[in-house]
Amino acid sequence: MAGSSEARASRRRLTLAYALYCLVVFAVVFGVAEGLARWRGATAWDPRPAPLSVTPGERLYRADPALGYGMLPGRFTVRFPTGDAFRLTNGDDSLRRSRPAAQTPEPEAPALWIFGCSFSYGWGVDDEDVYAWQLQEALPRWAVTNFSVNGYGTLQSLLQLEKALAERPAPAVVVLAYAGFHDARNTFLRERRKRVAPFSALGPLVQPFARLGPEGRLQIEMADVTYREWPGIRWSALAHTAEQRWNEWEGRQVDSALITEVIVERFVRTARAGGARVIVAGIAGRFERVLANAQAAGAEPLVLAVDLSAPGMRNPPPDAHPSPKAHQRYAYRLLRAVKANGRPAAP
Repeated sequence: MAGSSEARASRRRLTLAYALYCLVVFAVVFGVAEGLARWRGATAWDPRPAPLSVTPGERLYRADPALGYGMLPGRFTVRFPTGDAFRLTNGDDSLRRSRPAAQTPEPEAPALWIFGCSFSYGWGVDDEDVYAWQLQEALPRWAVTNFSVNGYGTLQSLLQLEKALAERPAPAVVVLAYAGFHDARNTFLRERRKRVAPFSALGPLVQPFARLGPEGRLQIEMADVTYREWPGIRWSALAHTAEQRWNEWEGRQVDSALITEVIVERFVRTARAGGARVIVAGIAGRFERVLANAQAAGAEPLVLAVDLSAPGMRNPPPDAHPSPKAHQRYAYRLLRAVKANGRPAAP
């Protein structure tokens, strides 16, 4: 009995020693791999966005049952940690103003609608510096409406267009400002969720997203802006790198670019069915393929993008959005396009 007891105790010691040995080996291997990952530039995930001060109310967004969210009406001042600030004014329809409140267009004025994301909304610049405002000043006998909203993708632009056509008189010209990064917004995969989830503190956020169903038909659903992160990615660069590779793999399983093309084609056909002239403008990223498909659907392609790496084209850090100087270029190029094809600048 004594020998048997000693044998069991010996086996337990061996098992414990082996487990401890494996733990030490794992710790050493993990430590080396972690150090190598950080040496190569990998970092752990820090989900904290740059702190913004929004006055009044500390909120900019409100829930929208169809679009997920929209801008709160009112006049706000947004201040960055550096002290830089800009002023924005959203009308009662939650859209950013493109003219002074006292200035109302004539009832018979031809309408020009602009759809897009923060580049077209004018994040980081004052109201009068946004290219939609400058375009309105250049076309005083037109009525320019800026439907663009921070964080929107092409899918939300499509939903906005369909809603607006059902509620308002048809416009003369519709502009869709497309950026290559809209593809990820349209499908709302893990990587996109990861980017926007930290900003939910600015207001209640949900997101419409699209997939292709049978026969290539567009299927639109809604999702909460939440992100299920992998364990350890907030302190381990190695774990964060592995999670990033998984997100990239997921992105290869869904053809976001193809879904965007279907969305843009539907956008163009919907606007043209309402009698509008349609301009699809590439404003950032890779947009050549989308512009070509939009042209095949009956839209006029336009390269609106400018070199944002050139001096003065971006807002001061930490904001990297187009500066007032870039918006001037956007306004000039879009004005030339609106006046093109024998269409006068005024009715």
